[in-house]
Amino acid sequence: MKIKIAIIQNIEFIIFLMMIIFLLPLTFLHRTIDPVMTIRTFILSFSLLLVLFIVILKNRYYYKAVTIFRKKIFLYIGINFLFSLSSLFVAINVPEAGHGLVKVVLIYLFFITTALLLAIDTGRIILLIRSIAVIIFLFFIVGTVQFFASRLYSIPGHQIVYSLFANRNLFASALFLGLPFTLYCFFCDSRFWRLLAALNFTGSIFCIIIVRARAVWLASLAAGFVVIMLFLISQKWHKIPVRIRNPRIIILAVLLIFSLLLVFISSRIPDIRKRNVYLFSKSLTEPANLLLRYQAWEKTVKMIGENPLLGVGLNNWKIVFPKYGLQATKVESGAYQYIRPHNDYLWVASETGIPGFAAYLMIFLTGIIYTMRILFRSQEEKEKIYALCSLYGIIGYMVIAFFSFPWERVYHSILLFSNLAVLTVLSDKHKPSGGKVGSRPLFLLMIIVSLTISIAACYYNYHRLKSEVHNFHAFLTNRARDHEKTVVIISRIDTRFMNMTHNGIPILWFRGNANFQLLRLIDAYRDFLAAYRNHPYHVYVMNNLATCHEIMGNRDKAIELYYKVLDISPAFEETLVNLSQIYYSNNELVKAYRILYRSYPGTRNPRIREMKRKIYWKLLASNPLEENSND
Repeated sequence: MKIKIAIIQNIEFIIFLMMIIFLLPLTFLHRTIDPVMTIRTFILSFSLLLVLFIVILKNRYYYKAVTIFRKKIFLYIGINFLFSLSSLFVAINVPEAGHGLVKVVLIYLFFITTALLLAIDTGRIILLIRSIAVIIFLFFIVGTVQFFASRLYSIPGHQIVYSLFANRNLFASALFLGLPFTLYCFFCDSRFWRLLAALNFTGSIFCIIIVRARAVWLASLAAGFVVIMLFLISQKWHKIPVRIRNPRIIILAVLLIFSLLLVFISSRIPDIRKRNVYLFSKSLTEPANLLLRYQAWEKTVKMIGENPLLGVGLNNWKIVFPKYGLQATKVESGAYQYIRPHNDYLWVASETGIPGFAAYLMIFLTGIIYTMRILFRSQEEKEKIYALCSLYGIIGYMVIAFFSFPWERVYHSILLFSNLAVLTVLSDKHKPSGGKVGSRPLFLLMIIVSLTISIAACYYNYHRLKSEVHNFHAFLTNRARDHEKTVVIISRIDTRFMNMTHNGIPILWFRGNANFQLLRLIDAYRDFLAAYRNHPYHVYVMNNLATCHEIMGNRDKAIELYYKVLDISPAFEETLVNLSQIYYSNNELVKAYRILYRSYPGTRNPRIREMKRKIYWKLLASNPLEENSND
């Protein structure tokens, strides 16, 4: 009977744990190109909707905890949200910016909800920590099975050993973000949870090392150094030092050595090396990857300099980036796109402006201040240990964010903001927000607004998910060159919710190509024009639109667009051939020949070779020294 009453009293927190902590990371789809992002965002929005609905019903119980929202971290979240919202007004592609805004809103709404649930009953903190410890155990078990047995690859993803995160680097960073909760359980919880934490620590370190996630390695070392230094300082200067039992430190060191030994032994087993050849063949120092990041960062700094106040709009970095030139980059040919700068700080600053970035950075700095406050003011040893563990996670996240993109991924943000929510609640004990308890009507208004946002987010994410499923089917039909079916499927996509693929290609460009192959020139032109409006710096889109202008007799417009392509990618071969063909048709042979010589000397493009041959023979036949002397 008591158990039933406890369940009823905590039903909203149970739903919170079951759906957000457990269900969300276990969900994926095979019928979307990115198997995890949109479906998990949808589950987050639906889960928050259920939890907030119950909170409204129990408002008499919750409104007393509203003072937690006076903490400064909520101010910085509000500022970052306002600049994220403002970026809609400067974005080239508003639907893409809207998609980014929905994700940001849900992450912040998750933080608000978590802080409220914990503030009303701090006993829930240990339940949250234990729940995360359980799911981290599942993460590393899946990754370990993939590594040793080459099983569980029915879970979608690419690159060997990615667990439930579709990417090995994201898998490693998720394990790292779970370490604060793991370490707290190891040092402060009961025997069963210490045992689970020991398994988690060993498995997490093993998986982080084998997947060769260098950013996570650096984060582990840097965060460890900071925490050890702070621990030693707090021991010396504070009246109530943190007493961590020596046997547990020794056990932790033994587990670390065992993880390293396990990595060494497994790397020497031929069958394992053969099954995981991708991992073992990767160099720890890859200059190409460093060059890619440097090129992206350099151009992003220019983007920030030109858009310092509001940025270019959420999710619009990948659209504006080609504007700064693709020459001598991996994506110069247009076959690939930079879709992120692999640096969350530059990413946020470029999309929300410097004020939005400053607020984003202050969220982390405020979290660090909270850890210091707990460490130097708390009288409870367990709280101090959690502060140290939490600081380890925050510093590590900040290092990872310098080289990767955890801010883009929903579950990484959930792990981070779960940590920050616990810190916020514990910090409030030692420096209360003060003031009168918030009024119940005001609390109801705030929760109703949050609930409305959740409903809107559910609606948006549902339609976005439908569009992504259609996009996946269109990708398959396009690859099979079934142009008629491609046109039909893409026409089902609601471009108000999605008009670009996950890798930054306008969806209507695919339909335009299909219509072009079906000789529906007017329809193709309309699709290419719409795609150009969605992404005015995509070289393939501009090239195809220019080709349509040329066929329709708008030669001057075609030439103008072709030169815009060459401003972005001077050696883009499709445009070089097309522009050369225009000059060749006008009998401007020297211009036609010079255009082709912008291509790389070693090109194997048969169209360029054939065009050079045609121009050469025509030049010989027409005595070009006289006829083209003006050129």
